[in-house]
Amino acid sequence: MKALLIMAGCVLSLLTGYAADMPPQVTLENGSWNVVAANYRAASGKNGALGSITFNGKEYISNSPKIAGGSYFCQDATPALEDLTITKGNIISGSCELGNISYEFTNDKIVCTIEAAKDKKPVYYIIINPAAKPNKVSDTEIRLENGTDFLKITSSATVWGPWNEQMVWDLKIPGGEKKTVTIEPVKG
Repeated sequence: MKALLIMAGCVLSLLTGYAADMPPQVTLENGSWNVVAANYRAASGKNGALGSITFNGKEYISNSPKIAGGSYFCQDATPALEDLTITKGNIISGSCELGNISYEFTNDKIVCTIEAAKDKKPVYYIIINPAAKPNKVSDTEIRLENGTDFLKITSSATVWGPWNEQMVWDLKIPGGEKKTVTIEPVKG
C-alpha cells in the first residue's frame, strides 16, 4: 500500500511540475527495491543489484532470462546481494561474499560505491540492453546511447562483447579496494 501511495504522489508531482523538487522515492520490499526519481526510474534485478534503469521511455540494462541479472558481482559465481537496507532515505546497500555495494540515488544520477572483499578480486558487470549502443568517449566515460538519449557512466571500466547477444560493461575491482561509478541519464 505504501508503494502505491508513493507512486500516486510521484504521478501527481509529475503532472503538476513539482517532481524535480521531490527527493527520489526509494522503496524496499521483500528483497526488491524500486526508485522513482525526477529524471529516471531504477529497480533491482533478481539478485538484489541494479537491474533496470529507464528514462525517457527507454531501458538501458538487459533483463534477459539468459543472464544472472542486469548487473552483478562475479568471481567463479554470481552471488545475490543480501542484507539490503535503505539509509538516509536514498541509499540502498547490500553485500555478498565478494564485497559490498551501495547505490545513492539523486534526481539526476546514481552513484554506485563498490568494494571488493579483501581476499577476492571480483568483477562488477552491467549487461547492456541491446537497444543501447556503448560508446567509449574516454578512459573514464562510456555512454550507452539509445537514439539521441544516453546513460553517461563514469568510471575506469571497459566494454566487451557480444556475450549472449549483449554487450557487457566490465569493472575490475582488486581485493579490498573501493571503486565509485556515476550513472547519469542525459536527454539528447
